[in-house]
Amino acid sequence: LELIYGLADSPSDLPSLATQLRTQPALDLLKLPGEEKRERSVEACLALSYNALDPDLQRRFRALGVFAPSAFDKDAIFGVWADDSLLPVGDPLTGAGGPGVGEKSLHRLTRRHLLTPAPDGLTFTQHPLLHAYALALLHRADEHNTYAARHADYYRRFAKDKNWRDVEEMFGQVEQGWEWVRAHAPDQLINTLFAIQKFLRLRGRQNVLLNWLNVSLQYTRSMNDSKTTGSLLNNLGAVYNALGQQANALDYYRQALAIMREVGDRGGEGTTLNNIGRVCDALGQKEEALDYYQQALEILREVGDRGVEGTTLNNIGLVYNALEQKAKALDYYQQALGIVRELGNRSGEGTTLNNIGGVYDALGQKEEALDYFGQALAIMR
Repeated sequence: LELIYGLADSPSDLPSLATQLRTQPALDLLKLPGEEKRERSVEACLALSYNALDPDLQRRFRALGVFAPSAFDKDAIFGVWADDSLLPVGDPLTGAGGPGVGEKSLHRLTRRHLLTPAPDGLTFTQHPLLHAYALALLHRADEHNTYAARHADYYRRFAKDKNWRDVEEMFGQVEQGWEWVRAHAPDQLINTLFAIQKFLRLRGRQNVLLNWLNVSLQYTRSMNDSKTTGSLLNNLGAVYNALGQQANALDYYRQALAIMREVGDRGGEGTTLNNIGRVCDALGQKEEALDYYQQALEILREVGDRGVEGTTLNNIGLVYNALEQKAKALDYYQQALGIVRELGNRSGEGTTLNNIGGVYDALGQKEEALDYFGQALAIMR
């Protein structure tokens, strides 16, 4: 009914539309066993709406088939269509003439109920039957990969640049892009993984991250890309550590360490040594943890990786604090604090201030502890 309403500009159009619906040949795209009559009527209605579009708008409708059957954003539509919808059309000298081609196309598709806008006008959904129809037409026209590549590229950049709330809302589309890359463009696997892994880790999707890492690891090994393989093994260790599987974490970290040393990746070696130290610390192996941290610290200072150096200093402080060596703990925390402030790492600054406050609290210096906790709280907020 919505589709027919979208086709009728006035009540006088309805008789001719009814005639067309009775005579429209089925396109045989959505037929289900045992329900041919009903399916034929649905196909006729969909085809009537589709055939009423001009060729360019038909192409745009078909392209919507690459989206996952969930909400998608306006900019993604323009990305898939390869439009700069913000460029005005009309007078080529003045730029007058109203919204761009993409905006006009969106308006026409929503006017015909082939696309449903959210109240904010920034996101859209499509009825599952319409989505299936668009996807079938897209495959029939042999255009799927062209538009799917644009979809995957857009949501790879989206996952990298947007905040976690935006990515969470569009995660179905991000997954759709990943699956296409996995099946059709494996050379883009690593870039896609690196764009999304921070979000997956932050949101606790460790099992999804584990799966994506293993797929990527299989690819880099097949390509004899040792350096990236080492990075992926290191990341796998981090996932297993987060899952509480320390034995698996150590196994992957040590595989990564061997590769880092083999290819001469000193920065990666320092990061991996720091990670092994964290696992040893979690297992209660404090002396082993300190040994790995000190090895890491030497390398990180050598290569000038101030970010991971600050993290390592903080980790050493944690070990000394656990060993009741409070003066040493404070010394390392203060060194870490200087680095995170130098780098503008507000999150790391808040964490380190909180750790310093914990030491003063344990020492019974309550006023100092409150001061550091207060500074940490302001930053965390």
